[in-house]
Amino acid sequence: MENPSREKLQKIAQNFINNEVSDVINLFLGQDRAELALDLENHKSRDLSGGTREKFDIDMLLTRCREFAVERRQGADDQADQDSLRALVQFNAGDAVIDSTFKERQETLGQLLDLHKAVMNFEYGKDDDTLTREEIALVSGLAVETVRLAGFAEGEDKLPQERPGVARKADAQRWLLHKGKYREFKWLSPFVLKPEAPSPSARELAETIHHQSLRQLDKTKEVYSILSPEHRPGFEAYLKTKVFDPDNLQWVTPENAETLGTALMIDPCWLFESLDVWASEARRHQMLDRLAEQMARKSPPKAPSGVVADKETIREVLTNHPLIEKHPAQRKPNAKIDGYQVMGGTAFAHQHEGKTQFLWVPDEITLPESTIVKHYPAVSSDEPTTRHSGLAKFRELGRIGINKIKVRDSDAFNEILNLLVAQ
Repeated sequence: MENPSREKLQKIAQNFINNEVSDVINLFLGQDRAELALDLENHKSRDLSGGTREKFDIDMLLTRCREFAVERRQGADDQADQDSLRALVQFNAGDAVIDSTFKERQETLGQLLDLHKAVMNFEYGKDDDTLTREEIALVSGLAVETVRLAGFAEGEDKLPQERPGVARKADAQRWLLHKGKYREFKWLSPFVLKPEAPSPSARELAETIHHQSLRQLDKTKEVYSILSPEHRPGFEAYLKTKVFDPDNLQWVTPENAETLGTALMIDPCWLFESLDVWASEARRHQMLDRLAEQMARKSPPKAPSGVVADKETIREVLTNHPLIEKHPAQRKPNAKIDGYQVMGGTAFAHQHEGKTQFLWVPDEITLPESTIVKHYPAVSSDEPTTRHSGLAKFRELGRIGINKIKVRDSDAFNEILNLLVAQ
């Protein structure tokens, strides 16, 4: 039986993408999302190594499986590839697609899967392990009948059988060498995930770890038990939420990165750098939030933005401001006007007898012209004054040049207050 060519496998992959993958995405997510996901040329994305994705994983999977099974080249996680190939052969979207490639995949990829399994058993098995005559035929390229008849041959041509149709791996290797059908396997360094740059986000890092768990472990939940019990809860919480808990980062250590990386075929240095980058980012945000809260508690009070500056709001802010104190002449609350002064500086007053709120501020304080209702020039002690009579009890405000300020809203009040305390 002729082995599937690269071109045929590429066509199967493309047909699967154009039919099953496209139709399923279109059905559940919409046509626009299908076009976005399947257009690698106009919608760039990154693969696990951090480079620009030029091929879909199915293309690379079928290429690796053919290299292993047909060309006898080992360079990836061959067991994980075999499991993925089996899933691809068995996947049937049923009525969800218009043109199914299920039969084509069963036939061609099923053949590749059988060959892949045979090579796995032949290359990775122990000498005492057994192979069926069908597996020996697949590995050698000989007909099944030729392998069967070898069981009845004599001398070097004989293939001893453990039981009918089954031979020991060591005997099969000797027999294939004798027949000139043994193909030397090219052992390459195993593939270890090592992107060029740290993971671009905490979420993508968690997804990378999960992806490698799918490839390397029998069950993905086994990844949690890789770390010690004391570090397991924090690691498990991160993988499930894809967010670092800044209060539970004890598990982010070089030693744990080495343990995880070794088990999941991820470069430990890259893994620790990525974990440390995003764990530190989570801790930094927490510290900044706490600092902001601390500074907010220490910051002078101000009126809430965007609201009417009523009597109670202004009085509360002025009473609680650390740089403002009641005027010494203000012995008790007044029904019309209250006096204040900036610590060691300017005196001013708050007129609150009506709905509209006013501030009386010395004219030496530069304020926006739009806020000034009226300017009252300074008057001597023997001249009459037309300003509010309540100012008379505040020595600094009774006769100096003064502006009557209308407080339009809370934001205007905060602006005036900032100008006062800045003097």
